[in-house]
Parts: sequence; structure tokens; C-alpha cells
Amino acid sequence: MQQPRPQLLRINEAVKDAAVFVAKARRHFRFSAPGPFLFYWAVSFLLIFAALYSFGFAPDGVLEVGDTMTATVGNQSDGVASSQSRLAAGVSAATTLYSAHPATTTAEKPRLIIPSIGLNAAIELPKSADLDTLNTALLDGPAYYPGSGTPGQVGNVFIFGHSSLLSVVHNQNFKVFNGLKDLKSGDVIRLQWNSVEYWYQVKTVSIKKANDAEIDLATDKRLLTLSTCQIVGGKENRYVVEAEFMRSYPLKII
Repeated sequence: MQQPRPQLLRINEAVKDAAVFVAKARRHFRFSAPGPFLFYWAVSFLLIFAALYSFGFAPDGVLEVGDTMTATVGNQSDGVASSQSRLAAGVSAATTLYSAHPATTTAEKPRLIIPSIGLNAAIELPKSADLDTLNTALLDGPAYYPGSGTPGQVGNVFIFGHSSLLSVVHNQNFKVFNGLKDLKSGDVIRLQWNSVEYWYQVKTVSIKKANDAEIDLATDKRLLTLSTCQIVGGKENRYVVEAEFMRSYPLKII
């Protein structure tokens, strides 16, 4: 007989503990004013939510990162935009527009390395840009946006990820972009892809309203853009880091 996963067992234990907590509170405050009971109920709810969130289970409103970000897509070689797509649930055109990513010729995942903030993470390569696929990829780390630029070439390489300052969040992939806000102009971002390391130099670090956080994929430059929510699961502001290509090096000689 298959045993329950330890992750689910820990969640069940947290839920049971919260239920016992509420039951005791109800008995204790049965004949008193509703205020204390409501307080205990709220605390138990937060305990359950924290347990679920820390194991990667969260409502859509928390997991969504692309619901209000607009990507302008066009001919990346001449900078002429040809179409737009809002990254929102239910927009089926996104799957068609962003169905490809630069092929990798090695078994290793691409990596994003930023020494100034101590970041070294594998990059997920979702197969399409529909919201469910992107959110699933983000559970395992920062994700490359399908259809954005190819490293080292003309175009805008777009990589996005989660950030969270909550101590109850134990999935470190939800905190992978915590340090983006600390980047400075001139910092170096290293992108390892297909046995080549590409260096980009940070030009701007900005906070943008979600409705203004437009990522222009149509450019005649070689750019890299990183983005994350200012507040975990937030839909208001985004940290957006823009960097320009510097140089590239082979990681191994064949």
C-alpha cells in the first residue's frame, strides 16, 4: 500500500492542530463575547494558510505573477512590434504566440548567476506561456518567458520569478528573486546557456505599477530583463531589472 507523502502528512498535521485550537477556543469562550473567539479563528486560519503556502499550495491570487503584465511581441531583429498579448488566464492566444524557447543542447538547465546578491539558480523552461504552465514552472525556480530573446543575440531575454520575505515560506524557490531590489547599475548578471556564459550589465532597477510593467520584446539591442513582484503574490508593483549584453565566454572547450 502506498504511503502518504511526508509533505501531505505535515499539512494534515497542521490542519488538525488548527482544528483542535479552534475547538478549545470555542469551549473556552462559549459564553463570552464573540471577539476573543474571532481572534482565535483568525489565528488558526493564518496557521493553515501558512502551512499550505510553505509547501507550495496557494490560491491563484497568490501564485499569479503574469496576470497584469503586458508583453509587446514583434520582430526582435528590427524592433517593429507586430502584436500584443496580455498574460492573463483565459487568453488562449498566448500559447500560440509564446510557444518556443531557445533550444538547449545539453542535459543541464540554463543557470542565472548574480554574484552581487548571491544568486545562483537553475532556470526553468516552460513549454508555453499559459498562466497555469508558467505558475507550475515557478514552483521550481525562475522561469524563462517562452518566445522572448535568445541569449547573446538581438532581442530581449525575459526571466521572471517569485519573491517573498515571509519567514513561514520554506520553499526557497518562492524567494529566489528577493535580492533583485538590491541590484545596482553596473552589477554583472551571468547567464549560462548551452555551454556558453553570457554577461549582462545592469542599467536600471525600477519599481513599476503592474499596468505599466510592459516588457518590450521588440528591440534592436541585446537585452536581459528580470522581473518579480514587490510583495509576494502582489498585483500592484513589480521590480524590473534591465541589463545590456557585455560579452560571452565558452564554458568548456570541445
